[in-house]
Formats: sequence, C-alpha cells, structure tokens
Amino acid sequence: MSKFSWLKCEITRGMFPDEWAVKTNVANNEVISLFAPESVLSFSKSKNSNEKMDGFLKVEIIDKTNDFSLVSLPRPSLEESNYVKVPNSELQEVAG
Repeated sequence: MSKFSWLKCEITRGMFPDEWAVKTNVANNEVISLFAPESVLSFSKSKNSNEKMDGFLKVEIIDKTNDFSLVSLPRPSLEESNYVKVPNSELQEVAG
C-alpha cells in the first residue's frame, strides 16, 4: 500500500528561503517537528506571512489500520525518524 496523503500541520517560516518549520500531531497525543521544503506543503494562507499558519504536509502512507496510519515523512523529524504513526483523523487524501 503506497499512496500519498496530506497530514494536517502548523507551518512557520524557517531560516532559509525554501525552508519551513512544521509541527504535526502523531500517535499518543505527541507533537513532532521537522523542516520541509515548500514543494511538499500546502498552505492555508499567503506564504508571505511570517505568522504561524495551518496547512498540510505531503506524506506517503506505508500501512493503515482503522484508527492509525504509518507514514513516511518527506524529511526526518527532529524527534523521530522519517516513519511515524499518525491518527487517520489527521490525514486528507491527495486529489488526483
């Protein structure tokens, strides 16, 4: 089962022009963070904003149960590897 999905997240500007700081919820009510390029993000408002914004991070679904999915992040998180377990309620299908 390998398909892509959008993972709900909070996005803020990183230190570099194409770098964004991302925070997202994973299993056990934990929060992880990572830096991601703009190409794997979907923004809820103008990217010119320096404020925190809601958005989505493109992830690959590796395995899925009724409540949770094992996903591969586009970059390793600061707390985990690039494989994390997330609640399915935090995912949205990628159109197309």
